Amino acid sequence: VGSNTLNLSGNVSRTSGVVNGTGSTVVYNGTGAQTIATGGLTGTLLNYTMNNSAGVTSVNSVAVTGNLNLTAGTLNIGTATITLGGVINRTSGVVNAVSGTMAFNGAIAQNIPANSISNTMAGLVVDNPVSVTVNQSYTVATNLTVNTGKLDINGTTLTVGGTISGT
Repeated sequence: VGSNTLNLSGNVSRTSGVVNGTGSTVVYNGTGAQTIATGGLTGTLLNYTMNNSAGVTSVNSVAVTGNLNLTAGTLNIGTATITLGGVINRTSGVVNAVSGTMAFNGAIAQNIPANSISNTMAGLVVDNPVSVTVNQSYTVATNLTVNTGKLDINGTTLTVGGTISGT
């Protein structure tokens, strides 16, 4: 895909091969529920946009160097991991990470806006030398890992059901 924008308005099925989104912006903008097959999307994305009020299920772990833009609908990530280097911009929409992991590895202050991620996520990773700030209470069901930087809970409650590790 290169440095282009890939607008996905339908499902992505996979027999073999992959869509390599390295350096691109991927936009989910269908009008019906969308499913992206396991292994159907790979690479390090520039930006990732959820704009489908009917929802998207994509169980592919992705790294995003830019921003995660939530404009409408629910992005169900299953047991996958979204690693984010930029910020979350939220108009509407949410990432359902109940079984998945959200990882923040930016070099700038990163905020998790209220209602942008499901109240429970399986895992949370902070690898940001500046900081990651949450703006609502969360439950991290399994592991909270802070490798670098700090996690600012900003007067909210963070409940961890598993291991807390890091430096």
